Amino acid sequence: MSAISTRAAPASRFPLRTVALVVLLAVALTIGAIIVAGSRTNRLPAPFGPAANGSLAYSVNGDIVVADSPTGQPRTIIGGSTFDSGPLFSPDGTKLLFVRGTMASDAAELWAADADGSNPRRLAATPQIGWAEWSPQGDAVAVSLDGDRSVIRMVAADGSGATDIQTGLAVAENPIFRPPDGRQLTFRGRGADAVWGIYVVDRDGADLRRLELDPGFASDPYYAENMDFYFNRPSWSPDGRQLLYDTLEPAPASPAGPGFRLHLADVDGDGTVLADRVREFDPTADDEFAAAMLASGDAVVFESLEGTSHRVLTGALAGDASTRDLGLVASDWISKLLAPDGRTLMTWLPSASGEPVPASLTDVTTGDATPLDLTAGDVNWQRVAP
Repeated sequence: MSAISTRAAPASRFPLRTVALVVLLAVALTIGAIIVAGSRTNRLPAPFGPAANGSLAYSVNGDIVVADSPTGQPRTIIGGSTFDSGPLFSPDGTKLLFVRGTMASDAAELWAADADGSNPRRLAATPQIGWAEWSPQGDAVAVSLDGDRSVIRMVAADGSGATDIQTGLAVAENPIFRPPDGRQLTFRGRGADAVWGIYVVDRDGADLRRLELDPGFASDPYYAENMDFYFNRPSWSPDGRQLLYDTLEPAPASPAGPGFRLHLADVDGDGTVLADRVREFDPTADDEFAAAMLASGDAVVFESLEGTSHRVLTGALAGDASTRDLGLVASDWISKLLAPDGRTLMTWLPSASGEPVPASLTDVTTGDATPLDLTAGDVNWQRVAP
């Protein structure tokens, strides 16, 4: 898994390390932002909520390239003798983050440039980088490092330096900013007691707290042997009031044992959990996980596992548990990337040979699919104003 890819991370049934969604994919109502420069007006998308689809950025042989659309011709915007990868557009679409040096190596550095590749600048050393996430304002990047898993590094986007949030936990991984203002960071963490949870902490490192989710989880059958696989892939609704995640739930009657299920929790501004409910679409499925909200805000796209058959579906978050099967089937984890407008889903089915496979683009309403000539593993989609 590249450090700053926006695909939904594949998660094994019992992974050694559960990886959350790479970026916030929640999509709902629009809030426009307008910047006036002289006589020219540039409309920018809000950091959370819907946006129009801009360019796609990804790496090819150590260069950063962009294409105007999924079928567009790529062009190099950051090249040369350096090895660059993992591009990530800022929420307003004006800046591009990337890693210089071999991803996850001791020599990796975090760099930024304008969205067109101009004005590249070094931000900070990020040895063994494991994750990076833009702030809503685009003024900072939250980073987790595989070499120091208790720290969240806050890197200034102007290159003026970095500060570390010392969480005091054994592990603090995959930080994301809580909408709408990004005042809090959310991350999956594990304390010295080996108990996993989802945490929030103020951006300056103050007021660290564990969210009281899934009451009674430690009493689940099989908890002791599967405790590392609870509280995965947190993501927020655009208003920051609801938290979506998946976790193991007891399933004593299932031959496969406990399975992943989606949860939707109501959380107040201070981090108090007001409600937490399981959203189960198919009780007979072994697993339902790796979800992201759709443009309507009342539905999700998620992955389902039954035996060795993986499928991608959409399902409603309220009312009956109706679903739509998008016709994507594989025998292993399916990588996926939701478009900024929330209308299409880019997916990469696994390859039996391990070789890169081309992506496809699926309409989340109709299930109609279009094959793409795109095999890059670190695609990121720019948000632009509707």
